[in-house]
Formats: sequence, structure tokens, C-alpha cells
Amino acid sequence: MIQGAVYTDFHSLQELGAMAGKKPAEQLTAAAEQFSAVFTHMMLKTMREAELGEGIFDSQQSDFYRDMFDQQIALHLSGRDGLGFTGLIVDALSAYTTTQDLPTSADTETKDAQTKNG
Repeated sequence: MIQGAVYTDFHSLQELGAMAGKKPAEQLTAAAEQFSAVFTHMMLKTMREAELGEGIFDSQQSDFYRDMFDQQIALHLSGRDGLGFTGLIVDALSAYTTTQDLPTSADTETKDAQTKNG
């Protein structure tokens, strides 16, 4: 879970990379939380862009701080699975948690070559 995380913390991405292949279930959950945070932020940003008019206090600075707030809220919601995206992603991909089930780049290249030749 992304407890106490700040959206500007890139160290968590390095930890996720270091954990690759060691603990597939934990890695899947962490990746799902991060993807959920990005998706939620994009959704919030799109909702903000759909405003009908300008407010009297709108400025580039207020937009900047509102975007920072939205990123932090998105991270918080994904860590607590507030919108349910993390759970859906984990459920959908949990069948692929063993390394033998995951396709490798070599498998993909072989399949592409067979498709082109055959």
C-alpha cells in the first residue's frame, strides 16, 4: 500500500523495480496502486478542464496548486482503493502472477515473426 506517499516520491518506483520477480503478488498490488493513481489523476484533470467558465480567483498559480492537490488526492484514493480501480486491476491480472505465465519479449518477437512468415 502507498501509505504516507507523496506524488513527487520517485523512490517508490525504484523500489518497485528492485522488487521485480521476487514477490509477484506484492509487486502486482504496488503496480496496480500506481497505475490507479495515474488514472485517477487523469480523470480528475479532465473533470477540471470541463469547467464552464472562469472563476474570479482563477490563475496559473491556482491551477498549478489545484493540479498538485489532485495528484495527491489521486495517490491517496488509489492507496486506500477508494474508487476500486486497484482491486479491479489486481483481480484481472492475478492469473499472471507467476513468472512462467508472463510472456517475455522473446515470446512476443517469435510470435510476431511467425505471424509475418505464415
